[in-house]
Amino acid sequence: MGGCDREPNGPEPEDPSPVFEIVDVPSKWALRSDRPRTVAAKVYDPQGVEDLSAVWVNIMELGTNGVTWADTLLDDANIDSTSGDLVPKDGIFSKLMKSDDFAPFEGQYIFLFQALDISSNLGEHLDTVWVGENSPPVVYNPDIPDTLLSGFAVAQFSIQVSDSQGQGDIKDVCFTIGGSVFYLLPSTQPFHYYLAVDSSFSAGLKGDYQIVFRATDYFEETNEPVIDSLWIENLSPRLGQITAPDTMVRGSGDTFVLEVVVSDPQGLGDIREVRFRVIKPDGSQGFSDDLHDDETHEDRDAGDGVFSQGISAPDPENLEGDYTFIFWAEDRVGNISPEDSVIVVVE
Repeated sequence: MGGCDREPNGPEPEDPSPVFEIVDVPSKWALRSDRPRTVAAKVYDPQGVEDLSAVWVNIMELGTNGVTWADTLLDDANIDSTSGDLVPKDGIFSKLMKSDDFAPFEGQYIFLFQALDISSNLGEHLDTVWVGENSPPVVYNPDIPDTLLSGFAVAQFSIQVSDSQGQGDIKDVCFTIGGSVFYLLPSTQPFHYYLAVDSSFSAGLKGDYQIVFRATDYFEETNEPVIDSLWIENLSPRLGQITAPDTMVRGSGDTFVLEVVVSDPQGLGDIREVRFRVIKPDGSQGFSDDLHDDETHEDRDAGDGVFSQGISAPDPENLEGDYTFIFWAEDRVGNISPEDSVIVVVE
């Protein structure tokens, strides 16, 4: 009796239950805090995000069975102002929560995340957090320069920080100036943080500024800011060598590259634009355009301080004679370099 072939087994069917791919829950919470913090979970459902019916979290004190708090996470782009969600229907569910809501006592708490789809398939994820007494860090003794002159070599900013939980509880130390944030590094001295900067620090800055120091711990609590003041000098960009054709022939179709070397005491990051304009032989204004340092518009190397623009020989109907190409640069605080120019003869 001949044997019969068996059909090969097909692939194992995918588990239809929702899966918690990423869960973002703070590991430390300050006891009796009324400051909202975001709890979020990215949930994958094999049938698509539309298949999810609900996502929620139950919170229990470790070693007990009683739920101290339960809440629904939402994927609604913060239509509900307590969700803290950013993008709707992206599978990331969020909720703003306070330790006051779920933690009457110091200790460890279990966050049991659950996701249910419309077919009653359930996915789960567990996290454990610590809730305890905490005092925010304290920053003191800021040490900063009074003045930063244009083109300075190196300057250092430093601050001391104390924390009731020890230096290991300090998450980051920073200062803000002019809308920018700079993070300090721990030095070899305990509770001492510093940042060394060069002249590029002053790019886009000019005049009097407040320096605001803050420290944040792993409970996400922040000190009362410490404020100091600083005056920053910012001088204008400078033009260097200009490269341009000596002669162009009307109607030839020849192409050329204009180049100008530009520097700035605050570094190339302080340069907002480099431009040129053309004066025709009869004294009237010709065209104007930008030059670039980003490997476009015939620029060869990005960020090398050589700004470039490709041009073509004029059409036959243009005037013969001397065309004056005038170049200048402007920085991010409005300083404009002295102009420089070259003569190009058009035949």
